[in-house]
Amino acid sequence: GILTLLNGSGRVIWSSDSTRHGQNPVAQLLDSGILVVRDAAEDKTQNYMWQSFDNPGDTTLPGTKVGINLKTSFHRSISSWKSTNDPSRGEFTWTFDTGGFLQTFIMNSSIEPYRAGPWNVRVFPNAPSRDTSWNGYNYTY
Repeated sequence: GILTLLNGSGRVIWSSDSTRHGQNPVAQLLDSGILVVRDAAEDKTQNYMWQSFDNPGDTTLPGTKVGINLKTSFHRSISSWKSTNDPSRGEFTWTFDTGGFLQTFIMNSSIEPYRAGPWNVRVFPNAPSRDTSWNGYNYTY
């Protein structure tokens, strides 16, 4: 159930982090843009072993969730590329913090260059736009 990409020399350059395993795992790119690893006999979304929307990189698509699942503590954040030619996780991360008031941050390693302010049920007060559907993104809590 782990999807692994190898370079021309057979060296692992990336792998999914699935903890679940299937009898006959397959990778599938869905019409929604989600890349999933699932058992060939199973197509229910709740039974996917791994899905790209749970592990966003530097880009979001409609349906991508970013934030923290307060029930499971599963954390999704977006990160920059390491360099122009290296798409692995870079130093900048857009992340959420639930310690105290819910807030969103852009972090550069451990330095906080930007904070959107605490969520006030409608908006993040320091966000570039105070509209809840800024540039097509809907903030929900």
